[in-house]
Amino acid sequence: MSTNQNAAERNQLRKSLMQVASLLLLTLLSIALLALFSVWSLQRAHLRSEQEITQLVSALDASRQAQVQFKRQVQEWKNVLLRGDYPVARARYFNAFANAEDEVQAALAKVNEVLSAAGDSRYDTQLKDLRREHLLLGEQYRAALVEASGGRWAPFDSDLAVRGIDRPLDRNIDQLAAGLMQEMHDRSRLLDAAFERRFEALRSALWVAMVASLLLVGVLLWRVLAQQRTVGT
Repeated sequence: MSTNQNAAERNQLRKSLMQVASLLLLTLLSIALLALFSVWSLQRAHLRSEQEITQLVSALDASRQAQVQFKRQVQEWKNVLLRGDYPVARARYFNAFANAEDEVQAALAKVNEVLSAAGDSRYDTQLKDLRREHLLLGEQYRAALVEASGGRWAPFDSDLAVRGIDRPLDRNIDQLAAGLMQEMHDRSRLLDAAFERRFEALRSALWVAMVASLLLVGVLLWRVLAQQRTVGT
């Protein structure tokens, strides 16, 4: 074998070694980039899931606040009837009744605001109906103080005129809170399942990339070794 031929084969061997080294470096960089993308993708999915759950929790908290304040409003109405014999006391308890009424409206508005910000319009009609029903209930309570008693202070007559009218709205507010609670649990399960699927897909992609890269490197190494044996002979 001539000297020039050996030199050419050695040069080819060096080129092959450089190709293997370059491919190995490219493989490492590709796997590293894929791993970084996987981390970023999982973190983004986690943050999005966390944001959705946080919005539902906020809406649920506001609905529970509506529950609490409505029960307080009804209790303040009873205080008006039971302890409102004197005008000063009656005004104090009725102001508490009105404040609780405002809190209920604010809480229901907060539910609507949070869900609208999340792009969820499924509860719009229900919330509008609840707020309208609640305002109408307040008007009935106020009318009962005057109309049912003929303008006199007659708490028993006023109580009889509106007895039990709070129960349908109380049930409807409870149903809203229960629906949001169920929605939060369902959404949480769906998001967990979606996160798990994303994780498995990214992990599979990493394994495929690693195996394919190792096969390519192995093929090139085999060619280099074959060339080395040829040069050696």
